[in-house]
Amino acid sequence: MGNKGANLASAADMDFTGTGGNFRNVTGTTGVDGMTDSIQSGTQIVLRANDANGFRILHSATPSAGYDPFVLEGNHDQYLAQGDTIHLVKDATSRTQTAPIQRSNNDVENYTSVDTIIIGTRFAKCNATSAPFTITTPLAADLEGQTIQIMKVDASVNAVTIDGNGAETINGSATQTLSAQYDFMNVVSDGANWFIT
Repeated sequence: MGNKGANLASAADMDFTGTGGNFRNVTGTTGVDGMTDSIQSGTQIVLRANDANGFRILHSATPSAGYDPFVLEGNHDQYLAQGDTIHLVKDATSRTQTAPIQRSNNDVENYTSVDTIIIGTRFAKCNATSAPFTITTPLAADLEGQTIQIMKVDASVNAVTIDGNGAETINGSATQTLSAQYDFMNVVSDGANWFIT
């Protein structure tokens, strides 16, 4: 794939010029809508999210003059959590995604009080021993097609309430509840809401 170059700071328009190499760690959380570089057409480009909060790449946006837009899988924006990588190829007028995002292996998170599930979590372990609490899903738009398993792991009578982010729903309802030890739900995003599978 080539050499690792210097880190890039996320920006609306990202510039590869002068940083060398076609594998880059991206720092910061700013959404990216265009890129320019000195790499010739046909070259593979790999970006890896380095920031704990990740960043978004915008599909078919209108970047500044001299910057090319991204053509992304599914024709929609892609969100990279920390450690995720995306493969792109440079062509004459755009940067085209060539494979699904490779998600990082940092996928188990523990929750013991009111919180929002961290993007990149595949298994949310909820322990309500101390008190009942509500756990909120990430934005569905950031995780279209992704599944999160949410489980209540403690034996207390305290419930874990799963709340859709903002006005988002889970199987058409604002919330779902896990009441007994080892109750769980697998929820998948369609880009707008969440559904139990």
